[in-house]
Amino acid sequence: MCVLARPVQCAVLYTSCGGQRRLRVHNMAVNCCSQLADLYRNCETDTIINFFSKYAFRSVLTSPTKTVREGLVNQCAQILACYRKNCASPSSAGQSDVLLPAADASLDDRAFLRQLLSGMDVSESHVFFYPRLLPLQELLLNIFGTPSFGQIDPSLVSGGDHKVFF
Repeated sequence: MCVLARPVQCAVLYTSCGGQRRLRVHNMAVNCCSQLADLYRNCETDTIINFFSKYAFRSVLTSPTKTVREGLVNQCAQILACYRKNCASPSSAGQSDVLLPAADASLDDRAFLRQLLSGMDVSESHVFFYPRLLPLQELLLNIFGTPSFGQIDPSLVSGGDHKVFF
């Protein structure tokens, strides 16, 4: 279990444009834990994804796209391997050990995405990477009411195995 928050303090001494000496103090409390399982359980995955996306777009300015992609894949694989080694039970081994590369985007698309992602906060990047899915059968039920034959497949409405999302 994570232990109490540990305080961190940073002080910066600087001179303003007017020649006045100033001291700026930042205080922050950071949660600490002694077990890797607690770290993985309490980590903010949305923040990690936001950080990695901004890191990748900054790195692509100085390194080839292929190198940045390989670096991200290696970092993600290392995080997952550490989790599997230290936290996962033997029966929960994942089904997929392969990370497929994304399709290459045009130069204009990459420039647009770089600009877009650089200004996103964590909540905005969460919606960008994980768009909201709305169950189509529930939307149609709300619009048309009780389904009649030909409007909606009854297996979709009754909670069958296959569902359609918008």
